[in-house]
Amino acid sequence: MSDQPLKAGALFAGIGGFCIGFEKAGIATSWAIENDPMSVLTYRRNIKNVRAIENDGVPASIKDVTVSAYDLEPVDILHAGFPCQSFSQAGERKGFDDPRGKLFYEILRIVADFKDRKPSVIVLENSPHIRHGEGGSWFIELTKEIKKAGYWFRESNCAELDPYVLTPLPQKRIRLFMVAFSTDKFRNGKLNFPKVDPEVKTESCRV
Repeated sequence: MSDQPLKAGALFAGIGGFCIGFEKAGIATSWAIENDPMSVLTYRRNIKNVRAIENDGVPASIKDVTVSAYDLEPVDILHAGFPCQSFSQAGERKGFDDPRGKLFYEILRIVADFKDRKPSVIVLENSPHIRHGEGGSWFIELTKEIKKAGYWFRESNCAELDPYVLTPLPQKRIRLFMVAFSTDKFRNGKLNFPKVDPEVKTESCRV
């Protein structure tokens, strides 16, 4: 990583929750991809001066976006809360056989499209059940594809976190966060998630 301020790109940006978190950590968002018009409208109210990728004034679908066609600026960090319905324990559990589950591969397609300027770090978020579904085969597939894209990634790069404990959000909804590091930029990709006492909601996390 350079000494320049870090920049992030957002896939499945929604209304901007991930981007707000990164911006509070001093990491500016260069561009965001979200295809739901109402979500994009809310995103623009939440976060100013971020380029929401459009096609003739209509929010672009991730499946249609390429780095060259949309002139995407290379970023240090790419984050994506990709659709979880097909991986959730409460859903039909079709995994990568569901069209929504297949959108995971679009993340790595865009990463590859950056070629030698690919992001140094990828941060993903999904249902914790993605680790266990189909006897663990979903997570094996996810791990294989991330590694094939040129990133360090292992079980210890994952953590199930509760936003209720870590943020001002009043909802308890445990999510799985996954972090992968470019093998070109990092020696081993080891990551130690911060220790959090679930019984203590710190002052910085309170409303």
